[in-house]
Amino acid sequence: MNAMKRGLGPGGIHYIPAFPYTSYAWMRTEDLLDLFAYLKSLPPVTNRVERKPYTLGRFALAFWKWLALPPREFRPVPGKPESWNRGAYLVLGPGHCAECHTPRNSIMLLNRSRWLAGGRHPAEPKASVPSLRGLIRRGRYKDAEDLYNALKYGEALGYEDLSSGGMGEVQENLSRLPDADLKAIAEYLVSLE
Repeated sequence: MNAMKRGLGPGGIHYIPAFPYTSYAWMRTEDLLDLFAYLKSLPPVTNRVERKPYTLGRFALAFWKWLALPPREFRPVPGKPESWNRGAYLVLGPGHCAECHTPRNSIMLLNRSRWLAGGRHPAEPKASVPSLRGLIRRGRYKDAEDLYNALKYGEALGYEDLSSGGMGEVQENLSRLPDADLKAIAEYLVSLE
């Protein structure tokens, strides 16, 4: 739980945010416990862990995390449909969409005033990541059903832009979600202006 919610490893070592704990912190504790139980059910993989020295930079992460971690788990937005809230939860937490689709400031904090508005790719400075806002208004998708089809079928239905680059793997993994979850994600995303 410490790793997923607080970015802390054994012995209190601060994980670097390449592990998207700042998104997983939005997740409900019971969902994280279910995820942990599933991971423990898988056969272990042999992997040699390279020991890195504990540097001063890791101590600085404590302050960075104080600024970066959300103040609480996701709370449903009153007045929004259950499916919309499910989509918001999946996008904010386990989907960790903001990690790439939200611009960052000079100390790599997500710019919450430009949430999911696209920008430079965090790992490839010359590449850009598209905005997930105004998807219908900007003509990216006709409606939530169109976005659902893109998430579900990607390139197979001609949505090459979604299934290219790093999004290809994302789309492939998303396609395995239950249809209700994909439709909820689409409903939430097309509502963003």
